[in-house]
Amino acid sequence: MKTPQEFRKLIESIEVQEAADGPKEQLMDIMEQLRQLSAEAAGIMAEHFPQAHRQGDAYGAFNFGSSNNRYDTSFESILDSLDDESDSNFEDAANELDYLIRSGMDDEQALQRVVSKYDVPIEELEDYMGR
Repeated sequence: MKTPQEFRKLIESIEVQEAADGPKEQLMDIMEQLRQLSAEAAGIMAEHFPQAHRQGDAYGAFNFGSSNNRYDTSFESILDSLDDESDSNFEDAANELDYLIRSGMDDEQALQRVVSKYDVPIEELEDYMGR
């Protein structure tokens, strides 16, 4: 088993190509853009087509990516469910990493396998391992 310093160097040596923001952050940015576009569209409609705006507003037509009906599946509700999925991915990754290391697999190989299989940042696994 490696020392904490060796494990940290190992983590730093593994190249993981990620965008500046992860995929969830990118999706959250898109949702924010949808909110801004919603407000912009509603403003244009209210100014130039007030009757159509009132009708659209009454039915939530300007809520791009979301819904007032909690039973609807919307982009926003899917984003909200990603937190649960992310937690499950982390638990699965941590369990597999524990299993592989206890099974005698080299730390580096185990970490590389888990990082490539699960969408979990290396830093979170480092925190989990207490290193």
